[in-house]
Amino acid sequence: MAERYLSFIISGQECALDSDRIIEVLDDILITKIPLAPEYVIGVANFRGDLVAIVDLSLFLGQGQSNLPEKAYLICSSKLGPVALKIDSIRDIIMPEKITLAEEIDAEINLPHFLGVVSGEKGLIRILDIDSILSEINMKKGD
Repeated sequence: MAERYLSFIISGQECALDSDRIIEVLDDILITKIPLAPEYVIGVANFRGDLVAIVDLSLFLGQGQSNLPEKAYLICSSKLGPVALKIDSIRDIIMPEKITLAEEIDAEINLPHFLGVVSGEKGLIRILDIDSILSEINMKKGD
């Protein structure tokens, strides 16, 4: 597992992703809407000459749409090129000593895209599986 994670807020929950997979963090990006796209796909944008899909991470994970005015975009690397994930706000870089894996918490709970949790200053931080998230987004892009 990664040693450093970028923590952020989506729908009031603190989550984190492997910082090695994050290319850049943007406060704003010019988005072109795509008709008939899935609800969680906000649109596309030009990032360094590449066309990237902009995905609302909260909607993608089934957390509902955030009504907060703040937002940021995590440009993440994937096998098929960069993807931008819309989040509410950036928190910090964390270097957890131990991650409690999802299967250690409860084998009965099926939480896709979830690696485990770590203790943070304000409670538990959900560690998300960036490969699982990007794989599903890229799979659905091909539909």
